[in-house]
Amino acid sequence: MQEPTQEEWLRRTYELARENNRMLKAMRRNAFIGGVFKLLVWAAFIVIPLWLYIQYLAPTLNQAMNTLNQVQGSMQQVQDLGANVNIPISDLSGILDGLKAYLPEGTLGE
Repeated sequence: MQEPTQEEWLRRTYELARENNRMLKAMRRNAFIGGVFKLLVWAAFIVIPLWLYIQYLAPTLNQAMNTLNQVQGSMQQVQDLGANVNIPISDLSGILDGLKAYLPEGTLGE
């Protein structure tokens, strides 16, 4: 077996350096593309839910809140009306006597 000459060593070293350079460039390119892809994925994870909320959920929630506020307003009106009605018990007996006049006899369990 013959020992390689200095020129062959230089040629092999040059080829190895070129191959290493190609691999290093490919690794850098893949790392850059991977970083861009990660950025796009994270942006999608943030932007898509926000967009869905703005497009679909927010109008529905606003409508539900408006309906709830209307119901609460109606309940407040009913409570205010109930607080303003002050009928003495003696007046209720008069109302009951008035109703008895319109009902047929024996319907109130007398």
